Amino acid sequence: MRKVIILLTLIITYSSFSQSIWKKGADLKKRNGIKETTIYLQNLDNESEKRIWDWSSYDKEGKLIESKRFLENGKLKTHFKFEYPTKKTRILIYLDKRGNETKRVQQEFDLSGEKEPLVEKSKSGIFRYEYDENGNKIKVWNIKKNPEVLQTEVFFDENNLRYKERLLITRKFGSEYMTRIYTRDKSGNILKIISEMEGEINSIEIHEHKKYST
Repeated sequence: MRKVIILLTLIITYSSFSQSIWKKGADLKKRNGIKETTIYLQNLDNESEKRIWDWSSYDKEGKLIESKRFLENGKLKTHFKFEYPTKKTRILIYLDKRGNETKRVQQEFDLSGEKEPLVEKSKSGIFRYEYDENGNKIKVWNIKKNPEVLQTEVFFDENNLRYKERLLITRKFGSEYMTRIYTRDKSGNILKIISEMEGEINSIEIHEHKKYST
């Protein structure tokens, strides 16, 4: 299970690269009135068993305001809160296990709705990004490799929501792609994400949502 958690953490870090993902996610949660989302990891040997892995809460504009991650034994692993001083900045607040603030970090966070270029390079010069006509980041290339290596590829449905992605996972003895398949409800909310490597399922995420009452 620890290996699965490491891989999922890598995926979440990768997903955070795209400003369009942030904007789209906030718009979707605002439209559907999502207040909280709890993510469980399903036991692959017993589908009736699951354990809490992640919990997030959102304001009525759909912005993430608090996040918690849990260990296998159910104890709190990490706790963050977020503030948004402008539409293009976000303050990440680290909290200890008692809920006391320990650190603040300013992040880029663009909710302005401005479209990004169809092709661009990262500030580090390591990655090249490709976007579709709707502003979705569909490919991330590592241009420091020779030849270039496709790190991430994302597929979107007719509603402009991701339904599949492929991510290159680097291991001690080489690299391989992980495929993630999304299941959504009629409103576009994620219900389940199944991750596969080499044709075998290695994790199943169950997403449960709580909405604002008004």
